[in-house]
Amino acid sequence: MSDDDDDVAIPKGKLIAQHYMPSKIVYVSFDVESGGEYCGIVQMSANIFRINNNVGEIESKSFDSYVKPGDGAI
Repeated sequence: MSDDDDDVAIPKGKLIAQHYMPSKIVYVSFDVESGGEYCGIVQMSANIFRINNNVGEIESKSFDSYVKPGDGAI
């Protein structure tokens, strides 16, 4: 960072690091729940956040699904 960076105005309602962030950011959180060695995966979920810094827009979507274990699951 240079001394010129200190003079950059931060738009109202924006992050301090606004000028260093790309215009579009995507965050993904993915989770898998397991029932153990004899059951396998029982639930999957994800949260997706899209941030568009050009227009100050945040979009989020969620996914949550239970998985039916196989016939041999304990």
